[in-house]
Amino acid sequence: MKTETESVFMQMHNGTRTGEGSFYVGLQKLFYLADQSNRRKLVEAFPDFFGDEVPEFGIANTEDGIDNLKSLMMKKYRQLGREWAQVDWQIEVERITNPGHDLQKRRNNLEAIFRFVEELLPGVADS
Repeated sequence: MKTETESVFMQMHNGTRTGEGSFYVGLQKLFYLADQSNRRKLVEAFPDFFGDEVPEFGIANTEDGIDNLKSLMMKKYRQLGREWAQVDWQIEVERITNPGHDLQKRRNNLEAIFRFVEELLPGVADS
């Protein structure tokens, strides 16, 4: 289709423009780049579209998410050359992530965990 008879926007709107200049391909590229850079922010930016969990992105509000956090922190702690047994924050994590909480409280509590971990190990959240 030539742009002389129909504007690019109208081609995209009508679905007659395909390939590199199409809206769909552009949207795919946008989501791919966002996915590569920061998946969690993308999910948080569009809660109505994604919902609370996106297993494909590794984002889940389950106990597995807490286990993943623990294993990540254990790995980071070992990289710093410290003994994981010295850290007593596992009790704090389990207290904060009580399964009886509703989803919003759990989300707030996970943020509290990250703040607690940042205080314990400065610079970990950036990596």
